[in-house]
Amino acid sequence: MRQLNLNKGVALLGLMLLLLLTYFRENFLLEINASLASKDFDRSNTYFLSDFFGNMSKDLLIKWKWGLTAVFSLLISLITILSLYCWFKSVKFFKLISLFYVTLFVIVCLLAFIGFLTSSFNEIYFVLRKIVGVVQSPLPFFAFFTLFYWRSEYS
Repeated sequence: MRQLNLNKGVALLGLMLLLLLTYFRENFLLEINASLASKDFDRSNTYFLSDFFGNMSKDLLIKWKWGLTAVFSLLISLITILSLYCWFKSVKFFKLISLFYVTLFVIVCLLAFIGFLTSSFNEIYFVLRKIVGVVQSPLPFFAFFTLFYWRSEYS
């Protein structure tokens, strides 16, 4: 019983970390986008690094934007996978969530590669941004948690 509560505690801690990372990701990328658009005011609620990003060149800001996107995508994906595994302790569920994220990453990479090859990256950026937005959000955590909880309750 104690092991079960510890696993759920770790999963809840993962959820809290996931929500915190989502908040910081949004804040940092809003600050970077405001700096790229040469705006004095950005839409982020708190200006954690506005001075830091405000003094960078556009090329460096773009590198930071892509780097933060990759880092947050990987971190949020891993935290989601590990938190749900800690809660349900199911290798089957672990594989399903991992397959979901791998599939999304492959789709994003393929679409981006095709966009670069065909010089139409700007036209497909909107689709890529939507997919990455899902990856970088807690939505998969909540959706999979609900699905797995319902499945384990009625199995």
